[in-house]
Amino acid sequence: MPRMAHLAQARWCGAEGIDKVVMGSDYVDMSFGDAYGTHIKDLRWESRAVFVVDQDGIIRHVEYVPIGGQEPNYAATLAALKELA
Repeated sequence: MPRMAHLAQARWCGAEGIDKVVMGSDYVDMSFGDAYGTHIKDLRWESRAVFVVDQDGIIRHVEYVPIGGQEPNYAATLAALKELA
C-alpha cells in the first residue's frame, strides 16, 4: 500500500477512535476494483460499495452505490449481517 494512503487511513481511524480494523488499499493495482466491479477506470477511482461476506468467503449481500457521496443502505447491510450471526 502506498505510504500516503496508509497514513491517511491511520489518521482517520485515530480521529474516529477505531482500533480494531485492518485497513487496506487497492490504489496500486486496482485488482479488487477490477474483480468486484468497483473500479471507475476513467477516473482511476473506486466506487463506493458494501459487501457482506460469510465465513466461507461467499458474498451474501452486495450494494453498489450509484452516485458519489451517496450513503449505502445501512439497514439492508445490517440485516444481511444479522442473518449471518
